[in-house]
Amino acid sequence: TPSRPPDCPTQELIDLYHSRLPMLPRVEVINDGRRRALSARWREVVTDPDIRKAENQRSAALEWFDWYFTHAGRSAFLTGKKGDWRADFDFLMTPSKFAKVVEGSYHKEHA
Repeated sequence: TPSRPPDCPTQELIDLYHSRLPMLPRVEVINDGRRRALSARWREVVTDPDIRKAENQRSAALEWFDWYFTHAGRSAFLTGKKGDWRADFDFLMTPSKFAKVVEGSYHKEHA
């Protein structure tokens, strides 16, 4: 039987967001909506077949999120270097935006 995926490490992921994306607005409030969105993205990542077969799924998923936030930080659009708008935590955790960031849709010009 497949093992249960590790629980979402909410604070660790928010700390990772802050460390990789210091130019974006800080998360000051962790409400139920943000917790649910982050948990849903965590489940998407941790249940990916490549992550599932990792020896330490939690570590592999945290490494993936490290990549994700670093990748977002390379976008001039997402970081506000291409205009007067910049992404925030909620934007990056929205299902459709999450997929677009992963796919590089916001990386036409690099930061």
